Amino acid sequence: MRILKLPIFFFFLFFTCLEANQEQNAKDKIHHSSIPSWVQQVDIPEADESMIHEGKIQLLIDEQYSHPKRESYCHIAKKFCTLSTVQDDAQIQIQFFPHDQKVFLHFIRIHRNGEIIDITEECKQRIENMEKIHRLIYNDYYLLTLFPEDLRVDDVLEYAFTLKDQESILTQWIQKFYTLDSYESTQKAFVRIIANQDIPLSYQIHGMNLIPQMNDLDHETKEWIWEAENLPPIPNDYNLPSWFCPNISLQITSFSDWNEVALFLAKIFYVSQEFSQKIQEKVRFWEMMYETQEDRILAAIRYVQDEIRYLSLHEGKDDYLPHHPNEVFERRYGDCKDQSVLLISLLRLLGIEAHPAFVDTQLKQKFVECLPNFYTDHVIVYFEYENMPFFVDPTNSFQGGNLHTFSPPPFCFALIAKEDTEGLTEIPQEIENSKFQCSLTFHINPCENKARIDSKIITTGHYSDNYRHINNGISIEKLNEKHLSYFQHFYDDISFLEETEIYDNRDHNYLSVSYSFEIENFGEQELDYIEFELKPLAIETVIPSIMKISRKSPFAIPFPFCLEEIIHIVIDPYPTNGQYALENFKEMEYSNETEHFAVYVNKRKEGQNHYLIHAKMENFVDNLEPEKLKDLKMILMKFKKSLNTIYTIPIPESA
Repeated sequence: MRILKLPIFFFFLFFTCLEANQEQNAKDKIHHSSIPSWVQQVDIPEADESMIHEGKIQLLIDEQYSHPKRESYCHIAKKFCTLSTVQDDAQIQIQFFPHDQKVFLHFIRIHRNGEIIDITEECKQRIENMEKIHRLIYNDYYLLTLFPEDLRVDDVLEYAFTLKDQESILTQWIQKFYTLDSYESTQKAFVRIIANQDIPLSYQIHGMNLIPQMNDLDHETKEWIWEAENLPPIPNDYNLPSWFCPNISLQITSFSDWNEVALFLAKIFYVSQEFSQKIQEKVRFWEMMYETQEDRILAAIRYVQDEIRYLSLHEGKDDYLPHHPNEVFERRYGDCKDQSVLLISLLRLLGIEAHPAFVDTQLKQKFVECLPNFYTDHVIVYFEYENMPFFVDPTNSFQGGNLHTFSPPPFCFALIAKEDTEGLTEIPQEIENSKFQCSLTFHINPCENKARIDSKIITTGHYSDNYRHINNGISIEKLNEKHLSYFQHFYDDISFLEETEIYDNRDHNYLSVSYSFEIENFGEQELDYIEFELKPLAIETVIPSIMKISRKSPFAIPFPFCLEEIIHIVIDPYPTNGQYALENFKEMEYSNETEHFAVYVNKRKEGQNHYLIHAKMENFVDNLEPEKLKDLKMILMKFKKSLNTIYTIPIPESA
């Protein structure tokens, strides 16, 4: 046993020491210093009590950047007017990357009754690695948290620090994004950029009209200054579209156009043609195995999507560079950069011209409104085949379909890293091939208060892709447990009649899942009737139960989205008279379609003891403006009322 435990012990010891070394490295990058000489001093304004919002007020947001020095200076002052804000919001948090940045703390002060108290040395601090392990992203991003002592109601907390970037190929460009306001009222916002005279700067501001001051500092450098005062708090609306920015924001770039960005990224993503023997053998295998070039392309795509697992390990300097495809192929994992470069290499070996395409998964359709920049958050692959353009996400594991039926990546626009790129390229968004249909058949025996539920889900397009991705590797036994556990939220006495059966036609991207349950004590039984509710209905889970109409920001709705539900109610015939009546079932049809969404309900009697409810919801956009929410709420309320899923079956005395 000792022989087995010893390697485990050293393995644990190795990673414990590694983690300790990384944390120590982060601590070593934190220093105390005076304010840099290039910084312009900005005074804290006197607090305007009328601007206090939810017990606090942001007196000053002061951010300055010197491109020649590669230094970002931040100066904040905030007043706390209630005990709850002192308790909840007094921490100071600084994000940094120890491999690329140093932190210089200048001061932490408390302003109290005309006195300034320096508490820089007294502040306790904590350093944490903020790895995004829930998305399989392991990085060296750290969070420094400082805890001011003896902070009281009506105190002003003021602090300043500077982040110094390590010189790299990225720091030759200026790319900055600032928010001038916050969820508190902001009395003064100040942004200053210093750059060399020969660097052209472009800027755009969202949310207000603000013209910068531009001054020559000397014959080599110049400055741009943006100032704003008395900014209201950001609306605290919920359920915002990912692309919506509620802030007053400022974007600054030194790129002249998107072609300049594309050329820069193409240089970073250049891969030498020295491919390993194993990669070349894999391509030769596809060339022998498949008769058509289209099938070979599909094999390459599926190989990277299915066989190269997504894992992002940020190991320090130059993490923006992809690993060589030989390395990715050998270790069989990588992030989006690595997987894209591997797929591009495989396609080029097949004779297909392919390039990395940079997208923004949050901004989506608003990406096209940005100034040229390379701070995107995802990389996919663009290639052409038979004069047709194609976009493929190599991280989309187990995607179904073929080249002509793939669900396109839902990112709207992409920057293709090649020489002749002039701007962003639109990614076609074809959603009509993606459907989700849920069918429930209730076989009800009123005499015994029993029911059988046959459930069948049919998906196409990206719904099938999502199902494969979520349930990949899960056994039928685990799926049974998953489905049973879900239905047990609604029924106590429930058991399987037919276990989960899955049919998956990946080539056509068609997938179906079916299973059946038996339920004892199905409804609430009285002497002369049984009352029951049809549940669970998928369509009810997507109807927002609470939707605040009074808001200032767009309301996000699922998109692309098309959900269809077909419900059959079949009542076992009573032996004496041969039928029951579903007492409060009313045949009806309701539909309402706008340019943004559509709903449909059809309720009818299909035959003796057989009733049908057919419902459908479809969205054509990903958000609604506030003025449209009232109409949506009224339509959804009428739609939900028309479903009326509670029914009664009278039981004859002889039953």
